[in-house]
Amino acid sequence: MNAHSSRFKLHRIASAIALAMLTMAAYAQSSDGVVTELPAVTVTATANELDVRDAPASVSIITAEDIKKIPTNDLNEVLRRVPGLSQGTTPDGGTSIQIRGLPQRYTLVLIDGQRTGSSSETFDRYTRNELNWVPVESIERIEVVRGPMSSLYGSDAMGGVINIITKKTEDTWGGSFATGVVVDEDSIRGNDYNGSFSIGGPLADGLALRLNGQQTYQQADSGLPDSADGAFRWGGGREGSKRRSFGGRLDWDINPDHQLSFDYQHGEWRTLPAPEGDASNPGGFSTSTFTRGPAKMERENVGLSYAGRHDFGTSKLSVNQVEYRNDTTAPIIRDGQLVEKDPPDQRDPYVAYDTQAVAKDLVVDGSLSMPVTFGMDQFLTVGGQWKRSELDNPNSVGALPNADGVVGLSHKQVDASALFAEDEIFLSDSLSLTLGLRVDQHDEHGTHVSPRSYLVYHPTSEWTIRGGYSEGFRAPTLRESNPNFVSESRGAGCADGYQGGGCYTRGNANLNPETTQSWELGTSWERNTWQGGLTFFNTDFDDKIHVRGLGYLGGAGYWQEYVNIAEAETRGFEANFTVPLVEHSSIPGLQSVMWNTNITHMLKAENKATGEPLSAVPKWAASSGLDWQITDALGATLQAEFVGKQVHLDWRNANNADRFGDQRIQNSYTIYDLGLNYQINQRVRVNAGVRNLFDHNPNGDVDSGNNFYTPGRRYFTTLTASF
Repeated sequence: MNAHSSRFKLHRIASAIALAMLTMAAYAQSSDGVVTELPAVTVTATANELDVRDAPASVSIITAEDIKKIPTNDLNEVLRRVPGLSQGTTPDGGTSIQIRGLPQRYTLVLIDGQRTGSSSETFDRYTRNELNWVPVESIERIEVVRGPMSSLYGSDAMGGVINIITKKTEDTWGGSFATGVVVDEDSIRGNDYNGSFSIGGPLADGLALRLNGQQTYQQADSGLPDSADGAFRWGGGREGSKRRSFGGRLDWDINPDHQLSFDYQHGEWRTLPAPEGDASNPGGFSTSTFTRGPAKMERENVGLSYAGRHDFGTSKLSVNQVEYRNDTTAPIIRDGQLVEKDPPDQRDPYVAYDTQAVAKDLVVDGSLSMPVTFGMDQFLTVGGQWKRSELDNPNSVGALPNADGVVGLSHKQVDASALFAEDEIFLSDSLSLTLGLRVDQHDEHGTHVSPRSYLVYHPTSEWTIRGGYSEGFRAPTLRESNPNFVSESRGAGCADGYQGGGCYTRGNANLNPETTQSWELGTSWERNTWQGGLTFFNTDFDDKIHVRGLGYLGGAGYWQEYVNIAEAETRGFEANFTVPLVEHSSIPGLQSVMWNTNITHMLKAENKATGEPLSAVPKWAASSGLDWQITDALGATLQAEFVGKQVHLDWRNANNADRFGDQRIQNSYTIYDLGLNYQINQRVRVNAGVRNLFDHNPNGDVDSGNNFYTPGRRYFTTLTASF
């Protein structure tokens, strides 16, 4: 029996789980590029901690060191370099991550295994992934699982899971802080400023505290010309934003086998007005009084968790609440009637209302894990979840009366519960089978069963073959499933038949949950620092939720509603390789050079009935980088990112010259980034470099109204100090 195969023995697994419950600190440090798929540890792909090579899923690990090489206020910029991930870009420069061609709403985002909730319920126009509420300095690693994980996590994990794992408290006080700036070469483009910290240590025997915080400031673009011909190059102008957060974690080791943890995090996101101008503004707004992002959004997270180690195995229990509060100027409506302001404003009764849209999720999770033997070694996990979701959104005042004839309801609440089981079966020293099953019960959508089956085979110590089948589902959101919730668009998100003016989308009480059937097959090879991998994936949708045009109703603009379409499909390949061009060299200035490349090819991502793309996703995307260690203290990175042709938003008119179709298309392009990192001493490190090194403009001469925002050449520097 070789050393690799022995990992399947039962006593090794039990020991690993016990160690994980005590330390929870195993993670991969790598200098081999932005994304590493080394034999690191994952806690996201299964119910328990597991070596990535044995994980029953496609997993990528991004470490804190990886993140530092790409100084940014937006973690999406780091994640888009993972195989299978692409970045959707909004007109104001905002971003969202798409996994395997699926829009962001199909990706479940976790922080230390807990759901982050979704700000999208409180805001009409669009949102980004809930990634940037966590200070960068508090992040230990990010685990990305590609492919449906509904059997373990339930609804919203149809495309995959992103789990942000924060740093654990050490035995002595210590921490770090970082401050940085990104300066645009073009004076009319805004700059970025940021700072974050993480500090922690023991308070008493068995009691430890960790605190974190961040402050970021993204300047709005300014000096925008007043005509479309003089619009900003490379798409609409960028809005500004301010984001800050503060939080902490208190750990109490009751004894060596039992631990309680209390978490609290509060964040605030403010959008600064868009630049002056007309079609060149984000969304084509004519004045700076409008913004695409929220004027003021707050997020508050409170959680209590328990972890125990017992004779039979381990147990976990957590209670977590996430609440988003978004300031609005929406009118107050009661019983279908407008409540006048006091005193009333004769000029405009809809100005200066002081209201809030509030979304709240309360989740209780619990699980038991234990080694068992029924003819062969196994590791069994059983658990359950209860979730209550609430929404009170005065921006959505209703399209249809309820049973009592009242229009204007803005509140809704639903409960959901689930039971799940996962069994890791070690069929031989080199072959493992993971079986999973989850049963969800939803107030409005009944019972749904999500099965999963996945094989991992190691024919040799260097080769891994993996593949499996899984089913996923996503229940309609509170807004999608209720006709008394109405969203407003300024045109880009409207369905067939739209000819201009306002566009309103109402919910539909008759929606069914979306379901998927997915399978993947892949292989990977490792020898020391050499790596390579190739994976094929396919996902078929049933009851895909989409919008259907209803027409111009009652002279009040164009109306549409959510409906289930018959079928949709995504399919493609992911590939990655790492090549050590130079290793352990004695040549001065050339200690090592590593070459890392990730490639994604989308064969299909469309509505089968209409051929409409599911999202703006390129057919080809690649990220390739050289990591050059010059001396022990000095390193350099050169990163190239290729993005294939994309068609955005209004796909119906994308090739219609009379309907500004060329502004909805972005041709393929490659952008290069150059960075240097220098370890000044044991505690101080500086990063500096250039983004978009050659100042490439992928939009060419088409600047006004373009839905793709691509900044020009930018210079960055970040100073990090630890203590």
